[in-house]
Amino acid sequence: MKKLILLFLIINCQLFIVNCAFGTAYTWTGTTSTAWNTSTNWTPSGVPTTSDNVTINQASGNMPVLDTVRTITNLTLSRGTLDLGGYTLTATGTISASGSSATSRAINNGVFIGTGASISLSRVTFGAKLDLTSVSPTVELSVLNNVCKLTKTGSGSAASYGGNKFADSLFITHSGSGPFYVGSGVSDTCNAPIVLKTTSTGYIYMAYGSNAHRYNGNLNIDITGGGGVSFGNEGGSKRASLASGKDLTVTNLSSGTLAMYGLSMDGSGTVSISGSSTSSILFGSTNVVVNRKIIASAGIVSLNGGTYNAPLNFTVQGAAQCSWYGVTR
Repeated sequence: MKKLILLFLIINCQLFIVNCAFGTAYTWTGTTSTAWNTSTNWTPSGVPTTSDNVTINQASGNMPVLDTVRTITNLTLSRGTLDLGGYTLTATGTISASGSSATSRAINNGVFIGTGASISLSRVTFGAKLDLTSVSPTVELSVLNNVCKLTKTGSGSAASYGGNKFADSLFITHSGSGPFYVGSGVSDTCNAPIVLKTTSTGYIYMAYGSNAHRYNGNLNIDITGGGGVSFGNEGGSKRASLASGKDLTVTNLSSGTLAMYGLSMDGSGTVSISGSSTSSILFGSTNVVVNRKIIASAGIVSLNGGTYNAPLNFTVQGAAQCSWYGVTR
């Protein structure tokens, strides 16, 4: 009898450990109210915690409102609105939001943090601040009405398809290696400041997949660690435009490459870029038009096509090189 009791206890302990390790998959029903912390609003009954997974797939009725700062593992938002109630929700696992353009998905009123290896957010309206850190922090075809921070980590390639409308500041950081393509399919529109930063050998490729990207806010670039930032492509078929009256500032180019193949600059003014002797600044491609004075200094300076309607002042440092061809003045 004692052996049977002992065996029963061992089996139940193992089942408990398995449940703790993998968590519970909760689906929002909103049966009772909008309160996240009410157990009868979830199937199965309970309140999601750190190891649990959450699915929200409800077009109407009571939508969830977060009650405090919380952490979950996976989040699937197929339909409906997640109201963060002014708090922070962190998802540490797989994050997915997708569906047709007719399906409404929104995350509002707080801060949403994602740190998982797989993040794919499509056709979502964000009233909340968005802060994603991942090997693939993908946001596409979405409306972002608050600050958006995307940090690419790891060594693999990642691509964000584009089609986003940014109404508030956009911060993109690459702390790993491999390429991060932003706007790889259709155009993004940014109506607020953009900050692009690389801290390792990785490259951020902006305006990679279309010729109508629009930057209507100031543009700040910070390149360290041997990586780089590139706009458009060298052939000139992919382009972006920086609006008149909006500044391009390069705060750091200690090493690495700034490639402005496909960045047109509207309006007048002066752009000054000072890089080190181990850095490269690459300008120009077909159909690019720059109406601002350019002052640039680096180890390599290259001007390859485009139309420039203001003075150019290039300084090459050390035993490096400067090339100039295919330019309309």
